[in-house]
Amino acid sequence: MRKAIALVLGLTLTLAACGSKAEAKTVVRSASTKTANADTAKMALDIKINAKSGPPTEITGDGVFDMAKRAGTMNLKLPNFGGQNLGAIEVRILDKLVYEKLPPTLASFAGSKGWVKIDPQALAKQNGFDFNSLAQTQGTDPNSFLDLLKSVSDDVKEVGKEKVRGADTTHYRGTVDLGKAIASNAELEAQAKAKLGDLYKNLSAPADVWIDSDGRLRKMTYSIDASKFDASALSSNPKVAAGISQIAGIDFTLELFQFGTPVSVTAPPANETTDLSSITGGAGLG
Repeated sequence: MRKAIALVLGLTLTLAACGSKAEAKTVVRSASTKTANADTAKMALDIKINAKSGPPTEITGDGVFDMAKRAGTMNLKLPNFGGQNLGAIEVRILDKLVYEKLPPTLASFAGSKGWVKIDPQALAKQNGFDFNSLAQTQGTDPNSFLDLLKSVSDDVKEVGKEKVRGADTTHYRGTVDLGKAIASNAELEAQAKAKLGDLYKNLSAPADVWIDSDGRLRKMTYSIDASKFDASALSSNPKVAAGISQIAGIDFTLELFQFGTPVSVTAPPANETTDLSSITGGAGLG
């Protein structure tokens, strides 16, 4: 009888655990759509580029974003470099383009004009695109985080209940697949998807996500191990290979709060904007 009870109890616990993981995966994946349906929110971003030698480079930012329209504004605080405060970049995202107003310390990159226009898809199509520039432009779009939620693996599990900026949330931990997220991104053009797909092929990353009672994403962190990038893709992308060879990995953190915040975005005047490709041939600022 004891063995029978133990067997039944064991099966019950196993089924409960499997059900819990399945439920966790459903909650995390559905948070992508539920967050996008919330339309707008304030956001806070942290991108930490960990060098193989020396201290990490950290970029922080805050702004507002309309997930439905994929449009928003943000101020990115740049790290100190060589003892010099580089200042901040004003970022506007609109119509699949990124506009950056560089601080005086970097104004020479924009020539005589104050703004630089970046087309992330054009960067992704090129074999020589600059990885740091692409990571920055992708990182400033919350939708790229929401796309990753759809790729969460079966190993996702609930960690516990926690507060994020005063909101009650459930904390989940799992693995996201960057290659799958790229493949399922309907916003990417075929050529850009192919280039990024090759680079991120079979690349997964540990991730933590915090979901509120309405099923919306409140916070997400994930870390990329630079040694996991596909070697064959890097061999045909010397610019990317050179950049990645200097870093150990990148940590991304996004927080969303105050849903329903008004968002208004306009493109800078054309006569005040320089296309990035005319400065560097599309290779990026890095």
